[in-house]
Amino acid sequence: MLNKKRLITALVFVATTILFVIAVTVVAGMLFMRSSGETVAMAGATAVGVPNGKATTKSIGPAGGSLASSDGRITVDVPPNAVAAAVAFRITPITNLGKGGVGSAYRLEPNEQKFAAPVKVSFKYDAEGFKDASPESFAVAYQDSTGVWQALKTSNIDKASKTVTISTTHFTDWSLWTIRLEPEKVTIRVGEKVHIVPIQCLNPTNWYERFQGFLGNEPCSAMWPQNKTWSVNIGTLSSITGGVVYTAPAKKPSPNVATVRFVYHLRGESSGMQDVRECQITIVDQGYKASGKIGDTVFFGDICDLEKPFKVKTNNPFLTAFEFIPASPTTGVWAYVYKNGVSGEGSGQYTIEGSETVKTRISLNGHGTGTVPVAGTQTSSGSFHIDLAPLDTDCKP
Repeated sequence: MLNKKRLITALVFVATTILFVIAVTVVAGMLFMRSSGETVAMAGATAVGVPNGKATTKSIGPAGGSLASSDGRITVDVPPNAVAAAVAFRITPITNLGKGGVGSAYRLEPNEQKFAAPVKVSFKYDAEGFKDASPESFAVAYQDSTGVWQALKTSNIDKASKTVTISTTHFTDWSLWTIRLEPEKVTIRVGEKVHIVPIQCLNPTNWYERFQGFLGNEPCSAMWPQNKTWSVNIGTLSSITGGVVYTAPAKKPSPNVATVRFVYHLRGESSGMQDVRECQITIVDQGYKASGKIGDTVFFGDICDLEKPFKVKTNNPFLTAFEFIPASPTTGVWAYVYKNGVSGEGSGQYTIEGSETVKTRISLNGHGTGTVPVAGTQTSSGSFHIDLAPLDTDCKP
């Protein structure tokens, strides 16, 4: 009996020891593992970009030289003795698939060449949409062999020339990198919502962020966690983990562009160092599918904006589409003309019915006169309606 108890005690001790070692290993990994080498940040692996601009090529030898991209955004400066013989250097603009990438990425070649002296790569950061960004928010990143984007630890920021410069001894695909909002521009309908999050995926810098990474939550550490504010001029914002949800107003505003502002403080900078990112949201009316019928005449079509002139088609070979011209958000005039051997026209007034957020139908009243060569002139008057159903997809009138 005593031996059995000792055996059980020993097994429990061994199991406890194993669990303790595993726990220590996991915690140590979370707390102390960092990316090594020249990188300070990384974002998840993406596909490789494809060329989207004109490549520039130049032969540079031991004397050194420089080469700029066709759009002038990136310059490569090769110092003397970086290569032992003349080498064909090439810069090719490519699609930028990195979430934090700005503008085009660039493929620098030869990508298997190792340079004896560091080559300087400079990016201009005056691209549209980032002219007013704090230079300190920019970095230069490259895509490694596994597809992961890694930002370099050191860079030289020249505010006078608006360039960010790094040194490297190898070539691959490169991009200017910064914090940005996703999406940066979007069009939504009245009453709809959109999630807005800052994209910047840097290596975790404290135990909590590493623990979040261990759990599968992508840590972001370029910003001071508590020094972030969101604001909007039209509509409302509600907080979510890592960002906000924007809700458009129930009625299309005028002007109909909302600007969501994200103000944050850069980690590692002075408390006064802040930066701003913006998301522009265009708010449009709910799109509707129109349908109706009078006798053998069927009405159909998509209406993208009830407050702008729109048309509703018919299957009647003698009628053009009904044209609607708004006089207010819910009223206006309509008209049509006859065709294919029938002369005449019709017109009247209409009213849009339904709630402020969802319209249900267009009520029309008026009259029409048509002349048929054999049957003579006929007139009609009265009222009818065209049903409206909200579109679930993008509106294509």
